[in-house]
Amino acid sequence: MRLFFALTFDEQSRQRLAALGSALQTGRTVPQPLIHLTLLFLGEVDHHYLDDLKAIVVRLPPPPASLSVTHLGSFERGRSSIVWAAVTPQAPLLTLHQQISEEVERVGLPFDRKRFVPHITLARKVAEELQPLTQPFILYPNSVSLIHSHSERETLTYTPLISSVL
Repeated sequence: MRLFFALTFDEQSRQRLAALGSALQTGRTVPQPLIHLTLLFLGEVDHHYLDDLKAIVVRLPPPPASLSVTHLGSFERGRSSIVWAAVTPQAPLLTLHQQISEEVERVGLPFDRKRFVPHITLARKVAEELQPLTQPFILYPNSVSLIHSHSERETLTYTPLISSVL
């Protein structure tokens, strides 16, 4: 199973983020229901770890009540880019990521140890110059979830396995 821990957002926040992606002239936007902030990517995980991973979500403190999007950025992929919304790396968010990392390490699972850069992917395969945000805006998290990423009828699907709903 391909798994990751994510912060999800209320409907209004997802609409605002989806509108940013839709404003791009090129690329493939992330569908609104799939918009999230990855807290820790695990990759392929054997199903026998599921109970331990679900227990981590239950033990987590609540996520920050709000987060701030400050600007748009991109990761270059050949001739196109992945466009993302930058989230201010405030202490409660960094602490949440650190706690998940420590708990997953205790379970004995390998995971992606790249430096945590809080961002929300908005679109892939974008081939245009980014316009700056006119002003920062606030997002409202509504859960921390353990998510199963899989294809259903050739469509990427994210299925929450457990969520700590606020």
